[in-house]
Amino acid sequence: MKIIPITVPFPAAFGIGKAANCYAIKDDQTLLIDAGWDSPENRVALKKGLESIDAWPPETILLTHGHIDHFGLGGYLHELTGAEIMIHKKDAYMLDNYEDYIREWYDKAMVDAIEGGFEAKELEDVRSKLLLVSKVMLKPTSYTEFEELKIELKGGTLKAMNVPGHTPGSVAYTIREEAFCGDAAIENTINVQDLKQEFLSLQKLKVFKNIYPGHDRLPLHSQDIEALETHFINRLDDVMIACRNGATLRQIVEKMYFAGSRDESLIKTIFPIKQTSAYLHYLEGEGAVAKKNGMWFALRGRL
Repeated sequence: MKIIPITVPFPAAFGIGKAANCYAIKDDQTLLIDAGWDSPENRVALKKGLESIDAWPPETILLTHGHIDHFGLGGYLHELTGAEIMIHKKDAYMLDNYEDYIREWYDKAMVDAIEGGFEAKELEDVRSKLLLVSKVMLKPTSYTEFEELKIELKGGTLKAMNVPGHTPGSVAYTIREEAFCGDAAIENTINVQDLKQEFLSLQKLKVFKNIYPGHDRLPLHSQDIEALETHFINRLDDVMIACRNGATLRQIVEKMYFAGSRDESLIKTIFPIKQTSAYLHYLEGEGAVAKKNGMWFALRGRL
């Protein structure tokens, strides 16, 4: 069995963003874990890349979760080769209509943002930018959803392990001592919907020798997962410090991410709001902070 990492760039037409790590697994069949961003140049590059390693065409495309930078090229590959796309059932709805997912995701963010002191007009172009990206992707015409998954390969049994936190349906595909985890673990930080579930997922990943993430440096090891846990704990402490005397969501976001200056780019606007909200809701569940009249207050010094 061979594991071959493939880097799929962030499309230049969308600005600046992270390349996606995809992985070809060559055994008695060829699997592709995640497919990366869809774009005309990426379609050509991925096909050539897979051909160059004798991994064309892939027979199965395994998605770690339902975000567009991971399934984007899947629709094209399925149409071109007939490769089966597989995804956990909790994330499958994203493939049906990513625009609806974006609207739902954005609207939930705006509830916290507007209550927390942000003006709707400041973020009014964010939704349109997100929707523009989703419109240019080729939607998969079919896929297979699963709750549990095992694939018998000559080199071992590949299994899907649930690692929610980043999304409800995030999975890591594991075989022997390897885990392909998508965005469940990325060096330094990741965007998390549910931090309590994320901590549990990181515990699961630490037992593997090599952990292959969806972006940035690879592979990761148990000490890198421990460093990510420490990063989250430090950020939680930063949130508590920021609301020690009471603070709105906007004040906390600006203290943690912008240091008094705002960059109005997409990533530096909406994602810090979502991430800070996730930290606050985790701390609220731990009894470490409480909200009153739109203000967040720390109830103790440190987590």
